[in-house]
Amino acid sequence: MRALETLNLEVLAKIDDRNCWVLLVSSGDDPDDPERLVLKLLEYGLRLNVAMEGRRTKRITNQARLERLKKTKPLRISSIRAGIVWMRARHRKNIGWHSATRIHFYDRDDATQTFFARRSGGLPPRIGQVEQNDPTITGVSRAENRLDKIRFPIDVVYTWVDGDDDAWNEKRQRRAAEESQRIHKVANSRTRYINRDELRYSLRSLYYYAPWVRNIYLVTDDQVPEWFDASCEGLEIITHKELFPDPDVLPTFNSHAIESVLHRIPGLSEHFIYMNDDVFLSSTVHPESFFEVSGIARTFLSRS
Repeated sequence: MRALETLNLEVLAKIDDRNCWVLLVSSGDDPDDPERLVLKLLEYGLRLNVAMEGRRTKRITNQARLERLKKTKPLRISSIRAGIVWMRARHRKNIGWHSATRIHFYDRDDATQTFFARRSGGLPPRIGQVEQNDPTITGVSRAENRLDKIRFPIDVVYTWVDGDDDAWNEKRQRRAAEESQRIHKVANSRTRYINRDELRYSLRSLYYYAPWVRNIYLVTDDQVPEWFDASCEGLEIITHKELFPDPDVLPTFNSHAIESVLHRIPGLSEHFIYMNDDVFLSSTVHPESFFEVSGIARTFLSRS
């Protein structure tokens, strides 16, 4: 967006394509404005795929590459796909093109005050005079209309405990004394509840690699992380008291018992993902990795 503002290119509309933004942009008054935008994006270190009329889509990595293309045929850029390149181990890898921003150019017809797409590709072929300050279009891109894309909401549920909480440890020891004959010593080991703030980083990975998640519920025994921001939209703490119909069974330290009542979380979507605080996402994931379009949970059998 900063590059578009620098060149005074008007954003006609934005399409929320689930994992990325599709920007419908005026090609500007100067025929070379799209080319200047390519150079500006290269300065920002982005990797570009550029579609041009009368040519195959080309990967542009530097200005010299663009100049060589201009020598053979005039450039008329119809769209740009811009992504980030990062290093992993010894290999270069982009954070998938499915997560890249796509820019499609529209030419202005002064007579009709209408913008016409240079190449629509499933997008609106023309756009009338834009009057909104921040127009957003949903459900018109090809990706949004594909039958293999999930459209139902998906939530995430965490179970979390702060093993350094003295009050909680007192409750744990009291319950252990009551059930001493039936509890294995390993089950009550304090090492099982050590908190290293994994939850904070798990949430960050979820925010970065799974932006399609609707709400996140944090199930605790009346505990709140010290860094928790109650004003954060889409993140809510649920206590055991809200879930267990019989308060006499509390407190409980049995994870199986807690998991058996997660479905009672108020407002929880029909489809949700249950995560522990030591689970981290390291690359982009999609709803289709967890559920079929029909709503059935996906299963992966071990090869062993």
